[in-house]
Amino acid sequence: MTRQQTALITGAAKRIGAAIAHTLAAEGINLVLHYRSSQAEAEKLAAELAEFNVSIDLVSADLLDPESVQAMIQTIKQKTPKIDILINNASMFNKESLSTLDAQNLWNNIQVHAMQPFELTKAFFDKDSTSGNVINFLDTRIYGYDYEHVPYHLSKKMLHSLTKMLAWELSPNVRVNAIAPGPILPPVNAEGDERVNAVIAQTPLARFGGPENITQTVLFYLKNDFITGQVICVDGGFHLGENFYV
Repeated sequence: MTRQQTALITGAAKRIGAAIAHTLAAEGINLVLHYRSSQAEAEKLAAELAEFNVSIDLVSADLLDPESVQAMIQTIKQKTPKIDILINNASMFNKESLSTLDAQNLWNNIQVHAMQPFELTKAFFDKDSTSGNVINFLDTRIYGYDYEHVPYHLSKKMLHSLTKMLAWELSPNVRVNAIAPGPILPPVNAEGDERVNAVIAQTPLARFGGPENITQTVLFYLKNDFITGQVICVDGGFHLGENFYV
């Protein structure tokens, strides 16, 4: 990797997205950081990253609004000559079962988790691209059945399929891979919470992971140039069970 590379991270202002931004900046990679409404957090993050002497651009878009996304794409293309790395991290997570499934809610999840990652990939990479890395964020839940978050579950499965398809369609010079996080970052004040304890009990490594486990996997994908179409579960082995998520 070289200092000339530029990465676009969606949902970059907080949590995992911010951790990835720190890691890539430390590698000398210029950043375009997307946020929807977390402007203060995004600006704070940009200030923190100044020590790495890389270019930091902030862009805002509502991934539920295709026109907003297209406007963001045009802004990015005006600001930077090339996106080398695309990390589709932005997400939404709302509760809904199959029996009460609302079509609009399902479509919203598909927009955020599948359609806009697809549109962003198309915007910056094609079959003629000479290089590129796309990393999509899935969820270890795709290997079980999250019956309380069906729109989320279905849309992440769609992104899983798109990851494989795009890896083929954009080969040989653009690599497309995915990370499926599991128990990472327990909820605030989660100690003693029954659900948290239940997750730990079902996890072979018997603990939650941390942001560093995700960022290490991102770097692995970027540095190993003979991997594409792959999904790595970063979940302490949680996917090994036949899990029904609640």
